[in-house]
Amino acid sequence: MASWLAKAAFRSKVSSLTGSGSSSAAASSTAGGVKWDDLNYLPWHPALHVLHYSPATDSIPERARSISRLCHTCLKLVVALHCFNFCACIVLAACGAAPAIDLFSSLVRLAVCGGVQTVTFYQGYRSVAGELRQAKLLYSALQSAVAVWLLLCACVASGSIHGLAGCAQASRQSAYQVVCGVEGAAHLLLLCCVAWCVYCVWTYPGHAIAQRYEAQPLQTESPQKLKGGGGGKHAANKHADKHSAGHGAGSSGSSKQSGASGGKLAKGSKQVVDDDGI
Repeated sequence: MASWLAKAAFRSKVSSLTGSGSSSAAASSTAGGVKWDDLNYLPWHPALHVLHYSPATDSIPERARSISRLCHTCLKLVVALHCFNFCACIVLAACGAAPAIDLFSSLVRLAVCGGVQTVTFYQGYRSVAGELRQAKLLYSALQSAVAVWLLLCACVASGSIHGLAGCAQASRQSAYQVVCGVEGAAHLLLLCCVAWCVYCVWTYPGHAIAQRYEAQPLQTESPQKLKGGGGGKHAANKHADKHSAGHGAGSSGSSKQSGASGGKLAKGSKQVVDDDGI
């Protein structure tokens, strides 16, 4: 298997070096300055250019990295929730609160929803990192479908789907009601996360505007800092002037006092000389 992957990678590298392939494919493989073919070892794969994910090394703005991490977190939460549903089905089947057939349907949901959410995430990453409008539209459509599915799972309680409606089923065991409450609330929270991801991806302005927006606070803070520093220096100079003025006043007062005392001593010495002369 490893040798086959190595041969496939070699063929893809050779084809890229020889310039084979259409110009549109070459343009899409370098969209946004990102090398999308770095991890694409399966040229025949139907989801070509969706296996690349490297926001730390790609030359994209920090806002694009943050949106990519958010979408990746949403992917992991969706997969984790379906894994929890599969484990809950095992526990409920062991307790006799649910039929064993729910295990199979839960496993199918995990495989299908996990795969769909993975493709959806990579389309969102491509739309942000590569600034591809078609990927943005595809991501919004797929993620909207995922949001509808999450809302359905949050409300309906049937089979392996444990929604909030199962909390009102008095004929069920308490374990089933607790699982329905937990999964229903988790689906609603995940629905909010999915909606926020769609909003962030759809409203991303592009690399040029994002870079200008990131550089703008640095340009606006420096004059304020300079102004604040000048104000501090002015206050320090004013305080120093007051201190020097007070010191000068004290010095002049002490000089006047010493002059007066000197005058008194001179007058006293003159009077002594006069007395001696007499």
